[in-house]
Amino acid sequence: MRLKTREIEEWTPFKRLSEDLQQQVKKYHRYIWRKTNGVDVENLFNNLPRDLRMNIKRELCLDLLKKVDEFKKFNEATLDALCDCVKPAFYIERTYFVREGDTIDEMLFVVHGKLWSYAKAKTTASTSSDNRTKRNYLKDGEFCGEELVAWAMDDPSSSNLPMSKRTIQALTKVEAFALMADDLKNVFIKYHLSSPSELNLNHLMIQAARVIQDAWRQHHTLTNSRRAAGQMELGLQVM
Repeated sequence: MRLKTREIEEWTPFKRLSEDLQQQVKKYHRYIWRKTNGVDVENLFNNLPRDLRMNIKRELCLDLLKKVDEFKKFNEATLDALCDCVKPAFYIERTYFVREGDTIDEMLFVVHGKLWSYAKAKTTASTSSDNRTKRNYLKDGEFCGEELVAWAMDDPSSSNLPMSKRTIQALTKVEAFALMADDLKNVFIKYHLSSPSELNLNHLMIQAARVIQDAWRQHHTLTNSRRAAGQMELGLQVM
């Protein structure tokens, strides 16, 4: 039990919890140990009561989620729902989060560790071999998979996941939280398409603007066609 407790205490996200929540987790796991002879750290959240799990996820994930510009516009209920959906994710060195050209099915919020993010650049005759790959790095507090936000907001009924334009690979051991595409879409549908929130109104305004633009184009095309037909008819009458 002491080894298991030390393992939990050394888990990086656990250290970021308030002292009160840390003590609650330790107390609960001492109880579970007596009942089940141990708990897997990776299933830490699943084995906790819902209210304790929600408080922990909110403390650990809320600030991470708010780093996504679109999420800053969400109300408290929506952010709580997103916090409840996130799951612990672990990557060892050299493992891939996503490869260029693959579909993106989750967002990843880095708690501890470092990832490579790179895409193959278009080559030309003057491009040297050293510049054919664009590389960036993701570190603590950063995220990837943000393409899913636009996917969920633009067309929640779509099942066609966006394609990744880059490869993301763990450079070190990575501890993170993952938000799955289906969870993001379900939260968006439940909290924004079903209520007249500011975000939903903005979404509807964008859709309405597109409809108006399409209608105007059709009207403009029809008007030009009628004008051309009228000029042709007038020309025939003159002849």
